[in-house]
Amino acid sequence: MSETLIDEFPADDKLWLIKWIDGFQQALHRTGSAGISVLLQELPRSSLAQISAMTTEEIIGMLGQKSDTLNLVRVTLHVGTISKFSIGDIYQNKRLVTQLRYEEFRITLPPGEDDSLEYSLTDDFPLPRYWTKGIPSRILNSSEFSGLTSKIQGESQRFFQSRCVLIERRIADKHTMFVIPRTTIFKSFYALNSPLANAFCDGPWKDQLEVAICINDIKSGQKTRMYEGQWDIVLQLNMPDPCAPLLAVLYFDDYGRESANLIYSRSLQERRASESSVWFANARIPYQAKQEPLSLTFRCLRIKAAGYLDKGTKLLVTSITKSNWPSHYPTIVLGRTNNNRDGDTVEFTDEPKPFAQETTDQVGLEDTVISAALDAQEQSHTNHFQGIDWQWENAPTTLEMKKEYSKRYGGKRVTVDNESNMTSTGHPTYEQGNYPKSDINQEIRLPNLHFSHVYDVFLQLSKDGLLSDCSAFGPRLSRLRQWRNDLSVWSFVEPPETIYRARTRPSWRILEKGKHRVSNTYRSALIVNFSYCGIMFYWIEIEHRPTETGFKSVVMWNIIEDAYTCLEKAVEIIAQRKGSNIEAAFYNAFDRHTVRFATRRHGYNAEKTAMTPSSVKRFLQELSSANFLQPL
Repeated sequence: MSETLIDEFPADDKLWLIKWIDGFQQALHRTGSAGISVLLQELPRSSLAQISAMTTEEIIGMLGQKSDTLNLVRVTLHVGTISKFSIGDIYQNKRLVTQLRYEEFRITLPPGEDDSLEYSLTDDFPLPRYWTKGIPSRILNSSEFSGLTSKIQGESQRFFQSRCVLIERRIADKHTMFVIPRTTIFKSFYALNSPLANAFCDGPWKDQLEVAICINDIKSGQKTRMYEGQWDIVLQLNMPDPCAPLLAVLYFDDYGRESANLIYSRSLQERRASESSVWFANARIPYQAKQEPLSLTFRCLRIKAAGYLDKGTKLLVTSITKSNWPSHYPTIVLGRTNNNRDGDTVEFTDEPKPFAQETTDQVGLEDTVISAALDAQEQSHTNHFQGIDWQWENAPTTLEMKKEYSKRYGGKRVTVDNESNMTSTGHPTYEQGNYPKSDINQEIRLPNLHFSHVYDVFLQLSKDGLLSDCSAFGPRLSRLRQWRNDLSVWSFVEPPETIYRARTRPSWRILEKGKHRVSNTYRSALIVNFSYCGIMFYWIEIEHRPTETGFKSVVMWNIIEDAYTCLEKAVEIIAQRKGSNIEAAFYNAFDRHTVRFATRRHGYNAEKTAMTPSSVKRFLQELSSANFLQPL
């Protein structure tokens, strides 16, 4: 099974780590679209098994590997692709295959604190204790995180001009430094999708905001305005509904609007208005803490804290994945230019639909290539890809905007226009020969209390000493990867050959049906791997709708073959059986001499009493006492 390809990445069997992302330029190659540089480092490991077996100390050593021993490659991609990858991702043959092991941290910014403490990688940094006198100290020293100042094919790199935010906290009695690249902030808050990422590089936000927000009067009577203490916002055609809260902050809130406008104005100053000069990310977090702290969840790589006491910890933030919604922001009333609901007054007409497409959008399929060689074709369908995940700790209050007037139109949509597997996240133009459009959308979700509770049970058993090496085991294929509560989970997305098949009833695989097929939310499974009695287990927990009572959990162990291949097969069997009566299918699919499994039925309730550490402990002890853990 293949994955989406990044055309500019190396086409070989080596494992390539994304080491850094920054360095914007206005017009990439022969296109009219902004680009961004990505630094890749060849890894000394040659297999995914070796990567997954690396200890934290080995990862820290690899990230700080001496620069003269590194094999580095720098590539440039359209900025519209930025939400597709993160520092720490590992690619092989242009495909994402895995990630370095990361850690999650939740911090809070109290009222009055923001992300203004900033250092470029060349700025002098306060000397740590026990630092060798005479040696300059930086926010990221080369012994901690190497390669950013190395020459590639004789050409000096400029990543050392990147800016990073520093946030310091005391965590578990350790002085902890969070180093946050400004590119990470840009990716998390301003690149919700490809058109928006392009817009922030094309001009001031005040001139570009109509890419996302309709500010003109339209016939439906919907209007973007502050009205009766609420934020009324009308989104354009290519902006998904979950983008509304952030876009409302960037439009109505003074600090949010200023933050958005500064991105382009600072880039002009840095490149002195030159179209060919490189500039570096300067984005700041657009939310403010006023009435309560601003909570942020960071996905981090642990790096060496050179010169610090052994109690010091330094963490490089690769993604910001969650936030609370500040309570001082008002209710959001959401409208759309392409809202197909009836208004108070409905007119029937034979006119063609104003938003009817001549082509049908589609989910990015296997072996689809995202390329920066050309811009996108305006008249083509759009290939939709999932970007980084975002979750709210508390849901913003959002209401639907009423329509005063609407029309009922005729007209039909036609099938996909272009079967090419080459796509572009660049600007759509009418130039012939360009690639079909790609749009990488940030997935914005509410918390999943079910998975969070299940994972907490296993973490508690690990703290109690019953289990070891406990973690959420995510898929290696990005097509199968979703996120729930900062946990990498396995999507039950349909196979590529059936995803567009017409059906008369909703698919079990779909948890929540979207307005269009490309916006469906697919059901997922949380897989927790842990060691018990010296044996590695994989616990599969199936997501359920609020109207469902739940499904049996599947526990697998004694996996002799590649765990990813085995679990991919297991997840597909569960989907085909719709989560029920899976035992017989598992017996037929797996050799019991190489894979063992059991199922456990438990309910789920909001009080978190249906599944507890003690009930899971009893279940594992029952497996042990029945000799189920012994090889056949």
